[in-house]
Amino acid sequence: MKPPSVREIEDHLCYASLRAAFLLTLDELLRYSLAPGRDDTRSVDLMHFYPPLRGMAPQVQLECILRTWQRFRISTEDFPSPLDSRILHASNELLASLAADGRNPMLRVVFEGPRDIQSVNDHWLVARIRCLQISRDSDNRRAIYRELAASAPADSSMPAQTSGSFDPNVMETLGKWRVSADLHEFGHGLLTAAEKELVRDFFEEHSALTE
Repeated sequence: MKPPSVREIEDHLCYASLRAAFLLTLDELLRYSLAPGRDDTRSVDLMHFYPPLRGMAPQVQLECILRTWQRFRISTEDFPSPLDSRILHASNELLASLAADGRNPMLRVVFEGPRDIQSVNDHWLVARIRCLQISRDSDNRRAIYRELAASAPADSSMPAQTSGSFDPNVMETLGKWRVSADLHEFGHGLLTAAEKELVRDFFEEHSALTE
């Protein structure tokens, strides 16, 4: 079998990263719907990997992930948008975390999706993710670094940043609550049929979360 090209590996890693992000966020959304008043300080959601956007509602996270996937899949001219870049960064960090652990059952489910991408699920998975991150557009990488530095705790090793660090269009997502009612349709090619059905059924049951 012919080994995948560099472009194919990048494509596979974006797919796997967004799939991992979907699985974690759907689990968080289901947990939140069962106990909305629980202590969120103990939860680990996708924005654990991108602290500037901590506080984004789980349903909004889910929509952002699926819209980023849709835009990636159809290769829109303005992809990645500033928000896409941050979703991809967090998703890459999540996948790297799962790969470094190796025992997390979510990693297995990631690679049981619609695509057969087992060729990248090996010892070099974390290294491949880091190479993908380094190869991304430098302007987006610098903006992401500034935002991460500005949101870092005082005792962090990251240098402090002050003004002009946050993209206002990205930060608008923190104020959102409702999402598209046909959200499951954005997952074509990323989600299994059962996963799409689960998303559809959830938002039909929780129609107050949709526009």
